[in-house]
Amino acid sequence: MLGNHNLQVEQFILDTSTISQIFSAFHPPLFPTLWEYFDRLVLSGFAISVAAVRAELQALGRVAGAVAYLESLNQQFFASPTQDEQYLVEEMTANNALTSSSNRWRSKTTRGFVDADPYLIAKGLVAPVLSIVVTEESQDLTKRDRIFYVCHYYGLECINHRQMMVDRIGWRF
Repeated sequence: MLGNHNLQVEQFILDTSTISQIFSAFHPPLFPTLWEYFDRLVLSGFAISVAAVRAELQALGRVAGAVAYLESLNQQFFASPTQDEQYLVEEMTANNALTSSSNRWRSKTTRGFVDADPYLIAKGLVAPVLSIVVTEESQDLTKRDRIFYVCHYYGLECINHRQMMVDRIGWRF
């Protein structure tokens, strides 16, 4: 159990920005209780991510050791896309209603790594349990190529790490 709190969601799907924020802002010696709770989320499978996030973290050189640490807690933390998820990703990247004219999702692919956003959204939509995407990106609904807009379009909840920790799970330190 995660403290004395009842989890109202079955799964949080973490974006690159959230993992980076948690690993860079909350140093374990200063926040031992947060890390105890976070480790339990990862160990239990309540917090997961996708393989494209692993690739982004590695390609961008963010938060050294985060990938190895998360995989040491849960080898399936960075899930590979299923066939259904891959189909949804292709549908999302082709849908002009969901992307701007620059389509940053496709442009990142040409820079050597795949943008994780559509994979996070597809994971949440296909998951057999209630899922919430967690990102630190803007919650501005006017930016079509942002994860928050696309989650909203599909009716998938999208929050930031503070909302996950405090509002959804109820962590208090």
